[in-house]
Amino acid sequence: MPVPQAIVLMGVCGCGKTEVGLQLARLTGGIYRDGDDYHSPENIAKMGRGEPLVDDDRWPWLARLHDEVVAPAVMENGGAPMILGCSALRKVYRDALVGSLEPGLVWFVHLSGDESLILERMRARKGHYMKEGMVASQLAILEEPGADECSITVSIEPAPDAIAREILVKLAGRHREPTSSPFSPTKR
Repeated sequence: MPVPQAIVLMGVCGCGKTEVGLQLARLTGGIYRDGDDYHSPENIAKMGRGEPLVDDDRWPWLARLHDEVVAPAVMENGGAPMILGCSALRKVYRDALVGSLEPGLVWFVHLSGDESLILERMRARKGHYMKEGMVASQLAILEEPGADECSITVSIEPAPDAIAREILVKLAGRHREPTSSPFSPTKR
């Protein structure tokens, strides 16, 4: 199986995609990109009003993430992974992110946790357009990754640095590249 060049941290709002992504980037020498930064102003305004996005809102966003983040990471094959924080709540969204790229080059890490913990984290957030009321709508459409997807699931209960280390261990166990793997933490 090829070594992934893109890791997509997926899950509902408040699950820690940004914090874990920054830790993964630090450990691997990779680059973190936040999918929220690629939303249209219309999507941001809609979510800021507490209105859930519908598929027609998401397709252009997912296409942009594929074209500007995921595909270039795979094509450039720079060694260290591109790490993307993106809800990717449904299988069709994950399929859109991968597109026609070779299987195994993009891996999804489902950051999974109890709704009460996610709501607690959302209440503590300051200055983000996503509000706690959006959690229910995201949980309602969440399709956990299946066995047919390149994915792992990790708990969001530990601290972000511990979650990042667990992700690296789980991903390294999925790949047998003997000489170089972007999942070996950099020496710092």
